[in-house]
Amino acid sequence: MKTTNTYRVFRGDETKQLNGRTGEAANPGRWYYEPLDYVGAVLWSRPYDTEVEADEAAVQGLKYRTVRRREGS
Repeated sequence: MKTTNTYRVFRGDETKQLNGRTGEAANPGRWYYEPLDYVGAVLWSRPYDTEVEADEAAVQGLKYRTVRRREGS
């Protein structure tokens, strides 16, 4: 799992979040990203094949979003 000061990248087997459209669990072998301040039971991003792809998508997807750091982070 990669964590920056604005987002984290993680594998599907590292979360209990569900796909918002299908209700299915995250794919354990795929990669996802979310802002650090996101709290929810639904996956923020679509799945990516590699950590690098998820990281690049996070940078592009969150480029114009101001993300607050969580308390204690």
